[in-house]
Amino acid sequence: MSSYSQGRLESRILQSIGLLIVQREIKNPKISTLVSPTRVSLSPDNSTCTVYISSILDEAKTMESIEGLNQSRGFIQKKIGAIIKTKKTPKLNFVPDESEKQREEIDKLLEKIKTDETGAPQASDPDESKDGKKGACD
Repeated sequence: MSSYSQGRLESRILQSIGLLIVQREIKNPKISTLVSPTRVSLSPDNSTCTVYISSILDEAKTMESIEGLNQSRGFIQKKIGAIIKTKKTPKLNFVPDESEKQREEIDKLLEKIKTDETGAPQASDPDESKDGKKGACD
């Protein structure tokens, strides 16, 4: 399968799972409607599909929702199979999306590097003016 076709299939799976969650078609009480699939990664042979989940909830509730999604994966796979109409429906695996945390860590590191390069405000020589020249007395 070409990368274009695989990308389209990933997009359709992502959209379908999002709709199943929002429309509350999955009747598992552990799954919150405040979780959403952020990206999907299909294996090259389309046999497995990793679905990355993020949420505005705290980590414990997000993990509970992911556990509920993994418990309901058979039902979700059946629904996805009806929507995407491929010969074989990929086996789904739901995992937390850590990209937001990684982005925040990278931003903090970049900010630290930026402040290290500029350094702390240095004490300036009171005789030196803004243009770097000594005062008028010289």
